[in-house]
Amino acid sequence: MCLGGKIVSVGTTRDALRDPWGNPYRYEFDVLLTQYRILVRSAGPDGIFDSRTRRSWDDVEEWTSSVRYFTRESEALAKALAEQYTLAGNANDALVIPKPMMLAPPPNARKVL
Repeated sequence: MCLGGKIVSVGTTRDALRDPWGNPYRYEFDVLLTQYRILVRSAGPDGIFDSRTRRSWDDVEEWTSSVRYFTRESEALAKALAEQYTLAGNANDALVIPKPMMLAPPPNARKVL
């Protein structure tokens, strides 16, 4: 179910939800490392969201939800590594896997509604 559908299912609409200053919230969707994130932001008392062309220093991050999007893959990898370790019988003979690199999301990863 999409965010808008979930909000409607509890008896309201996305546009009806307002911050303490009466302004609508901004809903942002992005990726941070291995997390898919949903952020709900308020423009703050001045009612203007910060942007590249106009600075507004009173924006408020009201809520953030993060979900791991590689859960199945991580579990499968952990299982395979555990099996390899068990088969090797010796930590020195086990398959050596380097630590994964943490990459920054691409510049266009953020989607704003």
